Amino acid sequence: MYTPFMQIEPTTRCNYTCGFCAGRSLPQVDMSLETFQTIIDNVDHLEHVELQGEGEPLMNPHFFDMVTLLRKKFPDVLISMITNGSLFTDEHIEQLLSHGINKVMVSMESADPVMFRMIRGGKLSRVERGLAALVKTRDASRKQLPEIGLSITVLKKTVDQLDAISGFYRRLGLDGGVTLQLLNGMNCYTQYYDDEMLAQIPNKSDVARFNQLANTPAMQSNLSKAGSVPGFYQHLYAQPSAKPTCPWLENGLYVAANGTACSCCMIKDSNDGFEIFNKENVSEISRQRSAVLATLYSGNIPKACSECGTANKVVSYARNVG
Repeated sequence: MYTPFMQIEPTTRCNYTCGFCAGRSLPQVDMSLETFQTIIDNVDHLEHVELQGEGEPLMNPHFFDMVTLLRKKFPDVLISMITNGSLFTDEHIEQLLSHGINKVMVSMESADPVMFRMIRGGKLSRVERGLAALVKTRDASRKQLPEIGLSITVLKKTVDQLDAISGFYRRLGLDGGVTLQLLNGMNCYTQYYDDEMLAQIPNKSDVARFNQLANTPAMQSNLSKAGSVPGFYQHLYAQPSAKPTCPWLENGLYVAANGTACSCCMIKDSNDGFEIFNKENVSEISRQRSAVLATLYSGNIPKACSECGTANKVVSYARNVG
């Protein structure tokens, strides 16, 4: 199956309690190594794999076995991950280095310890110690990889935390860049928010303030210095196309921890996914993926894609040229 870009969810389990995470409302499951092997055996032309989903990747006891399987079949594939950074033990740090992970992004919303604990239910000091140890060990071994950066979700109450996050990034000597995204307001996520979290979706004035702070010299420096390894989504969406398209449906696939293949990372309900990924279903999954893209080019939006800006751009294009 032609799939240059894959995001594979190692687990839905997590040791944090972020109120905006859909994973805590999903069945708590680790992807089995057998399922992972089946996936790798049945895809080709793989360029970049993101080992991350709704859970904390390092909680799957087979995480590094998965990396080994990837490297065995695809020696040059880029492997990236997003982690909450709380499990950077000496053993995990050594394995991150020895297994050749290309990029490690650590998720956070605030560089203030009190705010961090309020949002995530964990200790910023633990993440900071782990990050510092990872950078120190990598540099002492004279390795360039993994590049290490921050993945920031911006809530209404954390918009003004961006400057402090820039300082945190520089102080730790990170080099993988910073990604910024506003708290997701799509129904696939908000259905899991309580009233307090719903109130944290940024409004227009918050977005204006966010844009102002995101364009300061310090933050722009962090955003532009993303190292030599592109982030997964940056890489996926940079693929050339002669007309508006959905990069996921053209070149990607998301596989949830339960083995369900999905059209993209925003699909949280398995009923909106394709088939369970096994050898017998590979052709059907490929057909279903192509069928969704064909539906968009026919000027129609499938229910699962209804809130997607990319899907709406494709449909708008299709209706204008049709």
